[in-house]
Amino acid sequence: MKSRFAAAAVLFLAAMATSAVAQDQTIDDFTTGAYSSPGYRSGVYVASQNGTMVGGNRSTSIFICNPKIKNDCASRNPYNQISSYGFYPANAFRSAALVQTTGYDSGTRFEVGYGYGPAMDIDFSSTDRLRVTFAGLAQELNFNVQIFTGTSWGQNGCNLSPSTVPFTVELPYAGFAGPGFDPKNVNFIDFIFQTGSAIGGDSLAISSFHAVNGGQAGAIVCKLN
Repeated sequence: MKSRFAAAAVLFLAAMATSAVAQDQTIDDFTTGAYSSPGYRSGVYVASQNGTMVGGNRSTSIFICNPKIKNDCASRNPYNQISSYGFYPANAFRSAALVQTTGYDSGTRFEVGYGYGPAMDIDFSSTDRLRVTFAGLAQELNFNVQIFTGTSWGQNGCNLSPSTVPFTVELPYAGFAGPGFDPKNVNFIDFIFQTGSAIGGDSLAISSFHAVNGGQAGAIVCKLN
């Protein structure tokens, strides 16, 4: 009888461990939806990729400056430098990553969104935060995330310092400011990247976006609320 009880306890603990792991949900690990943008000097450009990411679709937009506005590009991209981005699956020489590069002295805004293609309704109620894994960051970055339930939303973010080694950023749902969103009913997620350096020229690589339950030791925690 004692051995049966011990075996049952082991099975129960194993089930608990499996349940804990299952709470984490991959938003995008860039293993699918490969794309490499052209080099952009001005304007607004949008693109879309399909794959195994959450909602089955990834929408991207990059804004550099508006040539239709007087002196906008002269001030926002004075050297007419190129900005670009791409999503690269792993191969023998690299791991899968989102890579984005901003031209020198160019005030570029780059966004990666989920739910802007086919309608999305994702249940993140088993998680309490988003986790973003950076492979590296060349200069200061202003980083924000918006989550929507219908027209209601919440926003979290922080400024990040350069790093030549991988690091993790976490955005607890409790730290999101705004009218609010329902983790049981997430329709849109928007990741926003803007150079935080006075001279632009930022480059970054990101390994993954996840929704997770519980913090990771050593992670940078963002909080607006």
